[in-house]
Amino acid sequence: MRREGLYQSHVDKWRRARDRGALDSRAATPGPATASDAQSAAENRRLAAENARLTVELAKCKSVVEVMGKLHALLGAFSESADSPSKSTR
Repeated sequence: MRREGLYQSHVDKWRRARDRGALDSRAATPGPATASDAQSAAENRRLAAENARLTVELAKCKSVVEVMGKLHALLGAFSESADSPSKSTR
């Protein structure tokens, strides 16, 4: 056992855990819903609603940035045409 790094103290700890039922596979199965489960579900719903709201807000912001980019390009084109000397037909 020592070659594998196991000592009598390990075996004693395992036996005590077994006697307490901590090593019982049935102890690991989920029990009835607890208050923390209800809190987690409520938090998940709140976060999902906030995520949906922020997704809509992001879509609006993307649209505004796209329109501003087009407006900037249009104003730049007007500015260039106003700055350049116009050809006179006189």
